[in-house]
Amino acid sequence: MTLADMWKEEGAQQGLQQGLQQGMEKGGVAALSETAIQILIDRFGKVPQDIKDGIVNSDTVTLKLLVVNSFKFQEVDEARRYIQ
Repeated sequence: MTLADMWKEEGAQQGLQQGLQQGMEKGGVAALSETAIQILIDRFGKVPQDIKDGIVNSDTVTLKLLVVNSFKFQEVDEARRYIQ
């Protein structure tokens, strides 16, 4: 195996690892989004579409804050403080 072949193989392995990590992160964000929306539905019934869209487009930190604090909300509109 030549040096070039070894670099190519190493690069392919690193690419695969990065792809798997990104996939896991995206899966975690999707799961948190679904959880946040379901909590709001369970607590308040109907959730406006703009809030759902904002949740789906949020990052992991925002979603964690939303989930933790959603139990303190008096109304569903309070979720807007956490989404963009």
